[in-house]
Amino acid sequence: VGRSTNLVVVSGLAGAGKSAALNSLEDLGYYCIDNLPPALMSKFADLCEKTGSTVNRAALVVDARTHGFLGKFAQAYKNLEARSGSVELAFFDADDSVLQ
Repeated sequence: VGRSTNLVVVSGLAGAGKSAALNSLEDLGYYCIDNLPPALMSKFADLCEKTGSTVNRAALVVDARTHGFLGKFAQAYKNLEARSGSVELAFFDADDSVLQ
């Protein structure tokens, strides 16, 4: 790994604001990916941190509704935390009455 990348992982429930958050991060200069499977999180970080990459801040949305999400996501997130870069998690939730 050539350098570190600040990475924001966004997840949460449908309608809770994940896309709006990702749009805001993109406006702030983050390289953004929507709907990345947890199994590809480490590969994405590898590409961002590869020598010659211009990505120093990235954000990705991981869909919590994916089959087997919790187990896959937990391991993928632990792998990211073990890296040298900064990793932050933003989980969005909304009350059902707000979504109706």
